[in-house]
Parts: sequence; C-alpha cells; structure tokens
Amino acid sequence: MAHITLEIKDNSQIPFFMELVKNLKFVKKVEVDEKTMSKQEVLDGLKEAVAELNEILAGKKKGKDAFHFLNEL
Repeated sequence: MAHITLEIKDNSQIPFFMELVKNLKFVKKVEVDEKTMSKQEVLDGLKEAVAELNEILAGKKKGKDAFHFLNEL
C-alpha cells in the first residue's frame, strides 16, 4: 500500500478532486489535512511574534516567564 501527499493550489478545486478520488475503486481511504498552514499564514504569525517581542523588549508590554509559559502547555 502507498501513501501519496498532494498540495492543491486552488482550494476551490478540492471538492472536485475529492469526489473524483472517492469514485476510484482502488482507493481505500481519502483524508484532507486542513491543519496545514500556508506559507503566508506562517509568515504572518512570525511577523506578529516579532512585533510582540519588540514591544516586550521596549517595555511596552509585559512578557511571561518560562515557568508560566510551560505550565500553559
């Protein structure tokens, strides 16, 4: 058995592709991983984190110590 990972550029085409694959008799299982973040989402998150860190370093915002941070996880 083989596993194949696909990246589909246009999210509007995912329903079409899923329907197509579900109708193939040799396909046992079809899953969609919607947790995967786009490159832009990762970059936006990093920009936000850097901005927050700069505010903490400038004294405009209070940071959390590592002990409290780890306890939240």
